[in-house]
Amino acid sequence: SAICAGAALQPIPFADTFVLTPIQGYMGTRIAAVRGIPISRNDALTTITEISGTIGLGLLAQQLVIGAYKTFIPSAGGLFTAPMVFALTYGIGRVMDQYLISKSKGQILSKEVLKEIYRKAKEEGKKEQSE
Repeated sequence: SAICAGAALQPIPFADTFVLTPIQGYMGTRIAAVRGIPISRNDALTTITEISGTIGLGLLAQQLVIGAYKTFIPSAGGLFTAPMVFALTYGIGRVMDQYLISKSKGQILSKEVLKEIYRKAKEEGKKEQSE
């Protein structure tokens, strides 16, 4: 989450998706490794895509806000968006963790459950980032 927040400091509007997604994909491979679940980087990116499809509107709205900050406040936009990116990535990591654990057990979490995990984890990420 901290690496993604640091990457968000780059000033180019709407480039965050192309910068953050590979970092988040790598995060997915590390989460899987910690959990003992074999997963490749490509599998992790596919998992992020699946998760993003579930929590997609929230991600899209946040990417638009991040892009707007960087467009209208170019010099400080990254500073304003870094905390949001930290919380977003924290939430994605928590959802990915639960998703992978369930998938390894042959279970599928519903979209509603994934959305609730994401919502709670984003709030945790906001608190974690402020500390």
